[in-house]
Amino acid sequence: MAASAYQRQPIASLEALPHANPQQKWLFVGLDLAPNAALETGFCVIDPACTLLRMDKLYTNESILTLLEALGDWSHLVVAMDAPKNLAITGRFRQEELKYHANRLEPLGFEREAVDRHAQRLHWLYEALLQRGALPLLTLNAYTKVNLGLNTPFKNRSSQGCRALQQHIAQRLPLNNVPNTLAPTAVLDAMVSAYAAWVAVHGTLGQSHGLYADEQHHVWLEVLKLAKPSPSHVRPEWVPQ
Repeated sequence: MAASAYQRQPIASLEALPHANPQQKWLFVGLDLAPNAALETGFCVIDPACTLLRMDKLYTNESILTLLEALGDWSHLVVAMDAPKNLAITGRFRQEELKYHANRLEPLGFEREAVDRHAQRLHWLYEALLQRGALPLLTLNAYTKVNLGLNTPFKNRSSQGCRALQQHIAQRLPLNNVPNTLAPTAVLDAMVSAYAAWVAVHGTLGQSHGLYADEQHHVWLEVLKLAKPSPSHVRPEWVPQ
């Protein structure tokens, strides 16, 4: 059976994960990962004080890894990736189902085979980041937005939807330097993922968020409620302003 976010086991502490020393984590990256390189991937980086340092749009796996490498030591990075849909499952209605259901079941009697709802690109990047020494986490922005009150009544990727989401992010998330000019939807979703990466280190496990391992031993992050940075947090001099 294909692995999914629903076939999972709880993780007791962040320190139980590879490359997960909280004292070494100084940059928190969010990726609104597209299913393939033909579509744009949103990229966002924040620091321990939840200050936006960089936003961008990328396309290929190589460009994503190159930009992450330019941020410095891999061991300082927490990278939260919003899981992209598996475009091999066709049909508009089924694509919408993928956001809320773990698997698609084939009609094979009582023996039903589950199909991975996420693009294989997600698993490749997860392993690539893990091998380089970063802490990768998989997340679902659709759930994060609902839990943090960021969902809007407007169509996703429409101008109204972008404006509403950006306003929610500026008002409800403790992010500094949110731009006044309208950002693309992919970049806005990357902000949500970057904040999720920050919560994984600075939040309280079991209260602000949960961590789970799937059958492939990939770690899923579920943000449950808002957490805020400590005003006394000290940032090393090498971390960019």
